[in-house]
Amino acid sequence: MTGQTLLLPARSNALLVSAASIAERCRAAASDDHKKVWGQYFTSPSIAAFMARFVERPHGDRPIRILDPGAGTGILGIALAEQLVAQRHRVHLVAAELEGRAAAYLEESLQVAARRLGAGFSFEVLRADVLDLGAPTLGAVPVEPFDVAIGNPPYFKVSPTDVRGGDAPNVYARFMEVASRLLVRGGQLCFIVPRSFASGLYFQRFRRRFHMTMRLEHVHMFESRRAAFKVDGILQENLIVHYRKEPDDGGDVVISSSAGEEDLADAVRHVVPRRRIVVPTDRDATLFLPID
Repeated sequence: MTGQTLLLPARSNALLVSAASIAERCRAAASDDHKKVWGQYFTSPSIAAFMARFVERPHGDRPIRILDPGAGTGILGIALAEQLVAQRHRVHLVAAELEGRAAAYLEESLQVAARRLGAGFSFEVLRADVLDLGAPTLGAVPVEPFDVAIGNPPYFKVSPTDVRGGDAPNVYARFMEVASRLLVRGGQLCFIVPRSFASGLYFQRFRRRFHMTMRLEHVHMFESRRAAFKVDGILQENLIVHYRKEPDDGGDVVISSSAGEEDLADAVRHVVPRRRIVVPTDRDATLFLPID
């Protein structure tokens, strides 16, 4: 494995700064306890721009359908929509947010984006629990399939008596599973999540199911545990993962890393055979993530 600079610029622009300022107002209006209950920690403009560049341009002339599950104030969906509109794609963004205060700020943020992005961009705010999207259960929320899911899902434990979205012990992994089911074949998923799903018994069944249908393409690791959500004081190992809904072809995975968000533009990457990272048929389906 040879290291090289990862050419993914992290600089944020005016639209993302505007979305971040709306997020800051939402953050300031909520107590720490409220944010903890909802697992509500917002994405920075630089990380949002960085994640959007993981997504490859989908083919075809029809509007690209994007899902931002647990959207908060919408910065991730906006970052990706802006990138695709700049590439002359039409985009329809579905931003799902259940928490009432955040949903109100989300409407404001997406209205700003619509004015700046023009006719190539449309959106809808879905005030629904992501675990109910497309579920074959009572209370399910019907949605059309998506080309891309991009998200910063909430993080909190889920009771095993709640069977919505699978059996993972934390809601973020269930968001990953629900979003993957809603993708078209060849669709892409880009999430920032805790590293905990990558190994260990508790997420074993989730990993086996997920990696039988989703092919890992790229993992970005932060060397600092404070890097991803430092404004909220979160001390946690986080990853950015990019998957494609296609069978494993035995190819390669890009592994990149940075100390934090300040040096994203100088992130270093390695290209590793996928079989050295994850084997879907393995009983544990553990992800092995070498930094160097």
